[in-house]
Amino acid sequence: MTLVKRHGPDLRVAVVPLAECGACLGKGVIRGVFHQMACAGCNGSGMVSKETGEALEAELLVLQLRMRLSQAHAVIRQQQTRLERVGLVQGGAENDYEGQRNRRGIGGGNWTGD
Repeated sequence: MTLVKRHGPDLRVAVVPLAECGACLGKGVIRGVFHQMACAGCNGSGMVSKETGEALEAELLVLQLRMRLSQAHAVIRQQQTRLERVGLVQGGAENDYEGQRNRRGIGGGNWTGD
């Protein structure tokens, strides 16, 4: 299975559809009689090729997961930009402490937590 191709100085990696391992249900470990051990069906990764059901080599799996992580970060940035464009602010409790809106903390007090 050749999924990494070199085109001159460029390195191209084909996207492999991934699925959860059926043996360990995506956990990467299976329960033995007295202990847990790495799943042999997925080499402990919890992911297998969706098409073949076989475990991927570690280097290829790292590349595939990195590509998916980059895609997820791009989607998050795109959604945050959309929210900012319509005037909605995304975030949690840290928004109460940042910016010029409330310099004295939540509720306008100056409690330091001591």
